[in-house]
Amino acid sequence: MDRQAILNDLKKEYGSFPTISDISRYLKISRASVRDLMNGVECLPDGRSKKYFAGDVADKIYKNRSM
Repeated sequence: MDRQAILNDLKKEYGSFPTISDISRYLKISRASVRDLMNGVECLPDGRSKKYFAGDVADKIYKNRSM
């Protein structure tokens, strides 16, 4: 699966700004693991949740899977 396919899938399922919980459901891993994965990526605080740009999320997932 390439970066663009991950990005399209994320946008289709959760929109352009998924939260930690959305990413956790997508990857089927714990939210703590997602926090570690997204460490260093800028987020948009939205009340109690943090939203991440889907392109940044797709980059991190792709780089993590290719290692």
